Amino acid sequence: MLKVFSDQKYLFPGQKHVSFFNPYWGDLDDVSDVDFGRYLRYNEDGKTLFRIVSLDDAEVIICPGEWRADNSKILELYNIALNKNLPFIIFFNNDSDEEIPLEKAIIFRTSFYKSNIKDNEFAYPGWSVDFLEKYSGGVLTISTKKKIPTVAYAGYIDYYNLKSMILFKVRKILSKNKNSSLGPELRGKAVRLIQRDIRFKSEIIIRKGFLGGCKEHLRKEYADNMLKSDYVLVTRGAGNFSYRFYEVLSCGKIPVFIDTDCVLPFEDSINWRDYCVWVDQSEIKHLGDKIDEFHQKISDDGFIQIQKAIRSLYEEKICPSGYYKTLLNQIKLTLH
Repeated sequence: MLKVFSDQKYLFPGQKHVSFFNPYWGDLDDVSDVDFGRYLRYNEDGKTLFRIVSLDDAEVIICPGEWRADNSKILELYNIALNKNLPFIIFFNNDSDEEIPLEKAIIFRTSFYKSNIKDNEFAYPGWSVDFLEKYSGGVLTISTKKKIPTVAYAGYIDYYNLKSMILFKVRKILSKNKNSSLGPELRGKAVRLIQRDIRFKSEIIIRKGFLGGCKEHLRKEYADNMLKSDYVLVTRGAGNFSYRFYEVLSCGKIPVFIDTDCVLPFEDSINWRDYCVWVDQSEIKHLGDKIDEFHQKISDDGFIQIQKAIRSLYEEKICPSGYYKTLLNQIKLTLH
């Protein structure tokens, strides 16, 4: 097992620990959270993957909380790692793509850009509850290939009528964060293209606002929309990553992934284009052609197998337990 040093005294006042430490320090989530249960498997087997030891016995030092530029204790812990010549790891699950100015730290983050990625930055998934486990009894329902496939999306887009279009444009002009409108705009363009394309059956549910942390009946409707479909549209949110991407994988469904210069987990060992309909942001006007080309090329058996492969990938490398197990194995190989 990997020998890890960390201490909650380095947390910012009121800050929670990162999910990595759940097995020792308790679950991050409250039982009332719609995503409660996302870490249950990891909470149970995490103690078989690493143990917390004294500083003198440690192989690696891990920051107990997420990156905060105003937390001077992180710099203190970082300097301890440098003096001990130990790797220093930070987890940062956040919409922010701010620079983390610790050149020798190993940073796992959700939101950043491939075009300016640093050598010490790696992708970190954004986790929701396992949709297949919670909303489908853990049973992967395999879709057979149909002549006209179903393409799904449920959520917020830029506008859905003239009034909402005007309001969206006004908010965009007034917003200080110019990237905040990019996700809704891309989703809106994609949704309108899919709805007009006779090659697909669209399963579209438009929300009038962002519904993160929504009530359970709305979350179930959102999950069911994925589970009954063949393909599911995925674009970035406020940050340059998508929780929906990992939710789609948990369902064993095929993501239609709009790439906005994203970085995905374990890109050195996973060819993500094998698991997605991959559409570069600059090619969004060809979205329908990309989906149709993928669907026409894949065989009936291949369509079944890719759903199984997506679910297996999620279980083995992307869900919290699978991700941390894979990550720690890689770290141990590097150390030894």
